[in-house]
Amino acid sequence: MKKSVLVAFIVLFCSLLALPVALVSAYAEGYENTNYAAIDAPIMDGAWSAGSWTFDPPGEWGDSAVPPLLPDTFLWREKWTQPDVILQHFLIEALTDNTTDSGDYFEFCIDLDANGGTAPQANDFRLTFDGDGTLTVYEGDGSGWVEYTDYVVPDDIQIMDSMDSSPSNDNDHWILEFDLNKDKFDISGSGYQPWLRLAVYDASNDTAGVQSWPLDSSPDVPDEWGLEIGTTENIPEALTVGVVILLSSVAVAASFYFLRKRPQVKFVVK
Repeated sequence: MKKSVLVAFIVLFCSLLALPVALVSAYAEGYENTNYAAIDAPIMDGAWSAGSWTFDPPGEWGDSAVPPLLPDTFLWREKWTQPDVILQHFLIEALTDNTTDSGDYFEFCIDLDANGGTAPQANDFRLTFDGDGTLTVYEGDGSGWVEYTDYVVPDDIQIMDSMDSSPSNDNDHWILEFDLNKDKFDISGSGYQPWLRLAVYDASNDTAGVQSWPLDSSPDVPDEWGLEIGTTENIPEALTVGVVILLSSVAVAASFYFLRKRPQVKFVVK
């Protein structure tokens, strides 16, 4: 193998080690979020409460990743715990919504099998929670959504909301926390990498429309949703910056070793 090819391979290999592993699929490109194991189990109160996590931001949700490409008007986070069953925890904040009109809603979609499609399939679920505090759950049937009632609150789904401030916004705004029982909503068929979509709608600001992650995605088209990358690790304090630096150093050192000028050795055939 030529030196230049070997060096290129080493640099590429080290770069790949620094990146999260994701399934190659038809989900919305660039919308991948890592689902870390929680350091703090969140308090189910619909607010960003205090916790032992002291890094930036502090509190119970500081041990979760910030998803990429978030809109300016809302954000969400996720992490998981396993007290008896695996619980998936979500935080959603409507940063500019300081009302709870009946037309307001949070929306969460999940493709448990990560098989996408242009219409909701079986094992695709959609949860909506409106300003009146009403939860409605739907499952796909291959062409659309039908209401799903085979779940128990709070064992399978638990939701709390509040009007409160947070490290994301000092002003009071609509915040929602919810838990999803992963034994009930089993994501093993996706290789623990389901597809997700989250959205909020503020009825008092109709001109803004539905704010969603991924941007401009539809709840009716799973191919437009993002990807959750599950891991058993806690979130790194520096969010893998040190790992990236270390691997880059390895690549540079390897390049120096293989590309440095070395004395020529001549072989004489007798």
